[in-house]
Amino acid sequence: MAADLPVPVYTSLSDVYPDLLLAAKHGARFNDLASEFESRFGSQPAYIARAPGRVNLIGEHIDYALFGVFPAAIEQDILIACGPRSSSPTTPEPSSPGTVTAQNTFPKYTPQTFTPMLRVVSQAQDQAQDEMLDKDVRVQDWHLDIDKSQLRWESYVKAGYYGVLNRFFTSSDEYPVPVNILVSGNVPAGSGLSSSAAMVVASTLAFLAVNHKLDGVKKGALVQMAVENEKRVGVNSGGMDQAASILSTPNSALYITFYPSLSAELVSLPQATKAGEGVVLVCANSLVVSDKVVGAKTRYNLRVVETLVAARVLSRKLNLTLPPSSTSNKPPTLREVLSAYIGRPEPIAADALKEGLERILAEIHVLKASALRGEIGIVGNEDEDEGVTMEEMISASGLGEDEFKRIYLSWVDVEATRFQLYKRTKHILTEALRVLQFRELCLASTTHSISILPTTTSTSSSSPPSSSTSSSSTSTEAFKALGALMNASHDSCSRLYECSCPELDELTQIARESGAYGSRLTGKVHCLSRVSFSMSRFLLFSIFFVFLSLCMHLTELTSKPILLISSLLFQLSTFTIKSNPLALYQLSPGAGWGGCSVSLVPESQVDTFIAKVRSRYPKFRGLEGDALNEVIFATKPGVGAFGRFPLAYSFLDCGGEIFTDMCHHFL
Repeated sequence: MAADLPVPVYTSLSDVYPDLLLAAKHGARFNDLASEFESRFGSQPAYIARAPGRVNLIGEHIDYALFGVFPAAIEQDILIACGPRSSSPTTPEPSSPGTVTAQNTFPKYTPQTFTPMLRVVSQAQDQAQDEMLDKDVRVQDWHLDIDKSQLRWESYVKAGYYGVLNRFFTSSDEYPVPVNILVSGNVPAGSGLSSSAAMVVASTLAFLAVNHKLDGVKKGALVQMAVENEKRVGVNSGGMDQAASILSTPNSALYITFYPSLSAELVSLPQATKAGEGVVLVCANSLVVSDKVVGAKTRYNLRVVETLVAARVLSRKLNLTLPPSSTSNKPPTLREVLSAYIGRPEPIAADALKEGLERILAEIHVLKASALRGEIGIVGNEDEDEGVTMEEMISASGLGEDEFKRIYLSWVDVEATRFQLYKRTKHILTEALRVLQFRELCLASTTHSISILPTTTSTSSSSPPSSSTSSSSTSTEAFKALGALMNASHDSCSRLYECSCPELDELTQIARESGAYGSRLTGKVHCLSRVSFSMSRFLLFSIFFVFLSLCMHLTELTSKPILLISSLLFQLSTFTIKSNPLALYQLSPGAGWGGCSVSLVPESQVDTFIAKVRSRYPKFRGLEGDALNEVIFATKPGVGAFGRFPLAYSFLDCGGEIFTDMCHHFL
C-alpha cells in the first residue's frame, strides 16, 4: 500500500539501484552535488532530496477530470542538497527565521535569497485567500512572494516551502531553520517530462527533511502536499505528475485513479518470451519548450475551466443527480458525471467504467455549439470548431453570471473568446476509455499484476481479456495494440484537445515511420519559439556593426575592422545556435503546445530508431554525443522520490575507495 508507506530514506544508493553500473552513475552525481554544496556553503549538506520526472504512457489531460492515467517515473531527476545555515565570518546566520539561500548548479539560474513572512490571520480570511487549496486550521499564515506572471526557477522552490511552512509551523512555538540549498537536475525543462513537478516534490521533501518534519509523513500525504504546492505557481494540477514522481517503483507503470480517492496499481508492460524482443520507452524532446505559468491562462487553465463547465452542462442535459458535494460551490468533474450516469455506488469496477464510457459517448452531442445555441433560440454557424461564447456558456450552465464566475473563474486566470465544450469532453472520455483498454492489454499480457495501494474493485480486478489478446500476450501483436492506442491518443490530443504543435506532430509521425509501435505526446506543456534573447542580442549587434561600417564606408573611413567584428559576431551567434539548441527558446504567445514525445520501441532496435529520428527531425540534425542524449533517450520505468539521510560523503557503501575508482572508470 504505497500511499500509506513512509517516504523512503536511504543510507546507501546501492539499496536503490541494485545494478552496480547504474548505482555508480547516480552515486557520482550525488557525490558531485555534495562536493559543490560544500564548496559554496562551507559545510556538507545534511540531506539530498531526489524526485524523478515522469513520462505518461497514455491518459493526457484527464487527471484533473478525475479519470485514471498511466504514467511511469523516468531515470532523469531533480536533486536538491540542503542543510541548516550556520554562521560564519562571511555568511552570518540571518536573524529572520526560515531564510533560504538558494543556488542552482546551472549558471543561467541566478542565486536567490528569500525569507518567509509571518502574519496572523483568522480562519475566515485564510479560507477566502486559499479557497481552492486544502489546508489545516491555523492561527498564523506564512507568506512567500511568488511571481505568477513569469517563469522563475526559485518559484518552484518557494512553492515546495510554502506547504511545509503552513502545515508544520502553525503556532508561535516553533520556527523554520535558516537553510542553504543547491539544486541540480537532468530533467529537460519544458519538455513535458514534469521537471516542474519534480522540482516541487524535491523542494517539499528537502524542506521537510531539513526541518526534521519528515518522520511520519506518508507517500500519499506527500503527493497531496506537492499538488497543493504547485498550485502556488499558478498551475492547477490533477496530481498525476506528483503521484508518478513519488509512488513509482522500478520496471512498472502506474495506473493511477483519483476518484473517489487516490489509488494506484502497479502494472507491468507486456514481457517478451525471448531476450531482446521486449520494448523500451524512447523519450524525444521536440525542443519546443514549455512555460506552464505564463501560458496557463490561454491553455492549461483554460482547458480545466472548459472541462469543468462541460461537466455541469452535460449533467444538466442528461438530467443527472450529482452528489451534494459537487453541486454547490465545488464544480463537478466529468468523472463524477460518469459515476452518476452509471448509477452504481463507488468504487466502480474497471469493466463497468469502460461500459459506461462507451454509452455516454453517444450522448455528448448535446454539448455541440449548435445544440447549445438552438436551446436559447440562436441560429448561426454550424462549425463546431467555433465553440461557444462566454454568454452562451453561462446560459447553458444554468447559473447566474455572478455565481458562474465565482465558481469557475474566481480562482483561476483564463483568456478566451470561444470555449470548446464538446471537443474537450470527447477527448477526455475517449482518452479515459483508451487508458482502460491499455491497462487491460497489459494485464492480459503479463503473468501477474501487484496492487500497491489500498485498491478498490476498479483496480484490483481486471476485465476478462479478449481472445485476440490473451493468445498473444507476449507477442508483437500485444505491442502493436498498445502502440495503436498511443497513436490514437496523440491524434485526439492534436485535433480535439489542441495541445500539440506542428513540430510535435511531425516528431511522432517520424517515430512511427522509424519503427515505433506507437508514439504520442506526453506532458501538459506550452510551445515556445526558437529564438533566444542572447541570440537576438548577437544579431542586433551584428546589424548595428554592419550599419555602422556602411556609414563609415560612405564617409571614406576604413570599414574593414568593423566589418570583421560584425562577421565574427554573426558567426558566434550561428555557433551558439548549433552548439546549444536547448538554450534557444523563449515565449511565443501565439504558439501552440509542445514538449516531449514517448514512443514504444522494440528493445533490439533502439539505436537504429534513434539514428533514424535524428536524421529526419530537423531540430536534431547536427547533434552528437551528450547534446543528442539530452534530447532523445531510452528509459525504463524507474524508482520514485526518496531522500538520502543522514548524508555522509560516501554515497555507495559497497566497496569504499575501490568502488569510487570504479565510478570514475565507468563514467
